[in-house]
Amino acid sequence: MLSFFEPIKKELAFVEKETIKRLRNSVSLISDIGIHISKSGGKRLRPALVLLSSKLCGYKGDRSIHLACAVEFIHTATLLHDDVVDEADIRRGTPSANSKWGSKASILVGDYLFSGSFSIMVSDKDLRIMESLAKASVKMAEGEILQLSKHYDTTISKECYIDIITKKTAELISSCCKTGAILANVDEEKTEALASYGKNIGIAFQLVDDTLDFIANREKLGKPLGNDLREGKVTMPLLRAIEGESKENRDRIKQILCLPGLDGEGLSFIFDLIRRHKGVEYSLDMAFNYSKNAKKDLDLFPPTREKELLLELADYIVKRDH
Repeated sequence: MLSFFEPIKKELAFVEKETIKRLRNSVSLISDIGIHISKSGGKRLRPALVLLSSKLCGYKGDRSIHLACAVEFIHTATLLHDDVVDEADIRRGTPSANSKWGSKASILVGDYLFSGSFSIMVSDKDLRIMESLAKASVKMAEGEILQLSKHYDTTISKECYIDIITKKTAELISSCCKTGAILANVDEEKTEALASYGKNIGIAFQLVDDTLDFIANREKLGKPLGNDLREGKVTMPLLRAIEGESKENRDRIKQILCLPGLDGEGLSFIFDLIRRHKGVEYSLDMAFNYSKNAKKDLDLFPPTREKELLLELADYIVKRDH
């Protein structure tokens, strides 16, 4: 758990307990896989945003706990599916579910978690929240499919890349914040301000995440450096390098990415180009601007402990592990 989530420690612990409780099932494979990935060290960012946003807006009930479980189920389902698509062996430094139980089991348990999330929302009976989280789920799927269609595509535009990360990451984070506002029944201006805050920190989060593939400590990252490249993902640091390179080098980059089993020489060539064009710095500057915009979104709200924590979170997202 992030240190500045300390004021909502009890609520997050309850979310954790409730999530595990809902994962226990007579079908042992559901319990085993669900609990494995749930306990694999995530930051619980999305549930925390539901809780903090609702508190910021003055909500005092317990519906936020159950809806925080729903968004954690959605997020966990996407992690299971993503690891199958990426053929990942490691998730946060531990064996991925698909490497332990196989891709079929991971996909089916992911489907179960998606279904479970909507069961929670139906029980909550708030159509605005259901609509928001359903739209976010559709956008996430669109983003993942779009990213898959652009694998190894070195001609992808920066705008397309931002569209991908907005859909696959930022939309759910935005919906988490919006859910908190809807729970508190605040006016439309504040609801949209929180949704915008979530979208901005979500884009910043993914921009930083994509730079960590080039600069992070391998142990902290929980996977080898250059892993996104091996999976054919063309992210902002590489796009920045491609933009400033000759056609000859752009063609070489594409050839390297398409080779089965990206080797050390190819990785070194791409890493050197990214360093030369300051691709990491460019991406981090972009993330900083999104974070700055997120903090402006909170100007509508009076000073409170929850607002302070959300501002801290916007700063943390662009400073973590680099």
